[in-house]
Amino acid sequence: MTLTSDLTDVMKSIKNHPVATLVAAFVRLWTFRLGFRGCGKLIVIVKRLCPGIQRYYLEYPGLGRCDIAFLDFAWLGQRTLGPIEEKSLLERLILLVPPAAVVWNVGANSGFLGAELLLQLQPARLELFEPNPTHRRTLESLASLDSRVGVHMIGLSDKAMECILYVPGREGSGSSSASVDVNLVSDASAWHETGVRLEVADTLLNDGLVAAPDLVVIDVEGHEVSVMGGMTEILRKHRPIVALEHIFISDEAMQHLTPAEYTVFTVCDDDARLVPGVHRSLGHNSVLFPNERIPGGRSEKK
Repeated sequence: MTLTSDLTDVMKSIKNHPVATLVAAFVRLWTFRLGFRGCGKLIVIVKRLCPGIQRYYLEYPGLGRCDIAFLDFAWLGQRTLGPIEEKSLLERLILLVPPAAVVWNVGANSGFLGAELLLQLQPARLELFEPNPTHRRTLESLASLDSRVGVHMIGLSDKAMECILYVPGREGSGSSSASVDVNLVSDASAWHETGVRLEVADTLLNDGLVAAPDLVVIDVEGHEVSVMGGMTEILRKHRPIVALEHIFISDEAMQHLTPAEYTVFTVCDDDARLVPGVHRSLGHNSVLFPNERIPGGRSEKK
């Protein structure tokens, strides 16, 4: 009996608090079926009234029972009623990435996108990089359900260092908008700081700590340029496809981070089409292809 299987057995035996079960059902109905807002505040209020509710054990189709933070309502709609996180990007990646690839998810947050990458892409290996310590338990829970998952509680950058991660406390541990970029912190009173470790991707690969990626998915709230700057050797030698969110990246920065002999495409939010260049009105994600791996034609239909 391994530690992983022991953890999985323990999780199966744990029952959710009835209040947590009721709130989770309401979130699915209110947010993911009816499309209304405000459940984040409701969960925070319930958490304050019932401080003993810390975790929620979610049956995730295709994976098993995931141990998530009660505040992490982003998980509750996944695969059940709500739209799957980054639906258009996932639809496109399924067509681009062959099975048994090595996939890196940089800025994995609490793992809800990683879970879908695991289920839909069926990679040989999924490496999750997330510096926010509040997500450790959930990510390790995901790893306990599938041996292909590796968890690294670090961020990636262009230099190895200790730094401050700014986390919007008003959203709790479920927030997906934590950032090491202080310029994105609009109201300091609504954020809290935590010390984190950043490492260089090229160094991790050279030290044999990770396998070379076929696909890198990056969502690091404005730190994308630095992440790309730390994987220049990986990009030059191994030529992975790179998918990233361009919301916080200027057009100039996009040009700077796009490696030589790579071409950038926008993934359209509405139908997952690929359109050459960065088109913010069409989608919030870009895919960078090595020129030798650009799918047929410069603009694709789904």
